[in-house]
This record gives sequence, structure tokens and C-alpha cells, in this order.
Amino acid sequence: MNIKQRTTMIIVLLLSVVLSGCGSGPLTATPTNTPTATNTPTVTPTSTSSTLWVTLTSPNGGEVMTDGEVYRITWKSSPNINMVSIMYKPCSSCGEWIAYDIPNSHFYNWKVKVGLFINTQSTIEIVAYDVGVGSVMDESDAPFTMLPAPNPWFTPAASTK
Repeated sequence: MNIKQRTTMIIVLLLSVVLSGCGSGPLTATPTNTPTATNTPTVTPTSTSSTLWVTLTSPNGGEVMTDGEVYRITWKSSPNINMVSIMYKPCSSCGEWIAYDIPNSHFYNWKVKVGLFINTQSTIEIVAYDVGVGSVMDESDAPFTMLPAPNPWFTPAASTK
């Protein structure tokens, strides 16, 4: 590489450093050879910024579910999210994983299970991963209600007036 090529590369790298402070995220320089008479490398700035986000869309508060029914949990996420884990939380300090490290399909069909928890007000927490990079989470904005399954052996008596 001659002095002119080095100078050009340094100027482009400095320019990419200056531009990275302008809100477009960090930049890296990728040298590429262009077919010219002197084979001068061209430096193309490329963004390495990766913003992770996830937003739980349902259940997000106020829904009513019954033990045993299938409820579709849904979320939106940044395109780089590739795995998620989902937790059912009957209280703020306890929870039960209902799906762990599943592919990011933006939905999960959950068979509602009240289990041993006596609290009928619950939330869902979703943890989303860009594997090898990081994770983010979101939780229902407000609780939803979980009702026990109806008792098939109990039929209310008909009114006889």
C-alpha cells in the first residue's frame, strides 16, 4: 500500500469516527478493492449498531383466561431477536417458565395452567435474546385474570318457582 492509499484510508476512517457520533451508531470501515489502474482500495463505512427490543402485546392486562384453555401469547421484537423464553408470574417475586429458549415466532400457544398458585391475577414476562449478543425483556402492563376450570361434576340446580 503506497502513501496515497494509506492517507485515503486514514481520512475515511477518521470521517467514519466523526459520523458515528451523529446518531447513526458506531461505524466500522470495510476496505474493498475497486478495479482501477492503481488498484486503490475504497473504504465503505458500515453500521455495527444493533438495537435489541421486545414488546409483549398479549396478554397485556385485563384478559380473562380459564385453566386448561389454549391462549396465544404474542409479542413484537427487533429483527435480530432469534430466541425467547416466557414466564408466567402469579406474583412479582415468583414465576414458572412456560417456554424456554424457543425460536422467535412472535407467538406461543400456551395451555393455561393455574397450578398450585392461589393468586388469580398474573402477568407474563418475555425474555428475548440475540444469541451471543444480549437480551431484553418485557412484562404485561397490568395483570390478567386466571379462573379455575369449571367442575364437570357440579351442575347448578335449576330454579323451581
